Amino acid sequence: MSVTLEKGIPIASTSMMSFNGSPNHILYYPRSHPHSLIVGRTGSGKSYAARYWMYQFLNCYPNAKLYLLDFKNEFNFPQLPRYYTNFDCVQGMKSFVKEMGERQESHNVDKPPILLYIDELSALLTFLEKKDAETFRHGISLAYMVSRAQNMFTLTGMQRADASNWVAGARDNISFVMLLGEFSKEGCEMFSLKKENMGACPYPGMGHILINGNSNSLLKIKIPFLRDTQKIDRRIIEALS
Repeated sequence: MSVTLEKGIPIASTSMMSFNGSPNHILYYPRSHPHSLIVGRTGSGKSYAARYWMYQFLNCYPNAKLYLLDFKNEFNFPQLPRYYTNFDCVQGMKSFVKEMGERQESHNVDKPPILLYIDELSALLTFLEKKDAETFRHGISLAYMVSRAQNMFTLTGMQRADASNWVAGARDNISFVMLLGEFSKEGCEMFSLKKENMGACPYPGMGHILINGNSNSLLKIKIPFLRDTQKIDRRIIEALS
């Protein structure tokens, strides 16, 4: 039978504690927010946040698979079936779209969840040839339109969320945004936010969550730190294999 992704995945915690002294977790629901974004400048903790997000996704759904498009080779994993680096990321997007199409055509109702993580999208598109960049943008747009019905979800990491990185209007499909670190006035305006409403985030892993583009949903968060990062990487590697 198919997996219905209704279980909330803890991907961050608030700066306030609950009554029993434990952290208040921020829960991410893939079915409600199939396409998500992590934005933050270098040193904001973006890569660790992505690792933690994927790890928690896999903890909640042990049979899930990952696609990881790692243009800068930030993760430095060995060669794996669904791990793509440098310009091979274009092929990674094609493979994700191909599997999405196969699921759409299949009568098999068993569709374990799949999460695609694209690291440093803007850098990737900048270095790709124009034709490949358009192919990649089209793949993202197609995923935004079709993947949720196939139990497939996307997460993207980048330093700036300029609309030019997407096919016109496609960015509007992103409903769950994690903003890490400090943002300039211009950076805040990309999300219709006012800089004066943003709390200070002086340390890596501190930031805000924005849901459905509603400034009233803005919530200050931090990424929990797990000392055993090798455990995180082992679980991610397993899901890429």
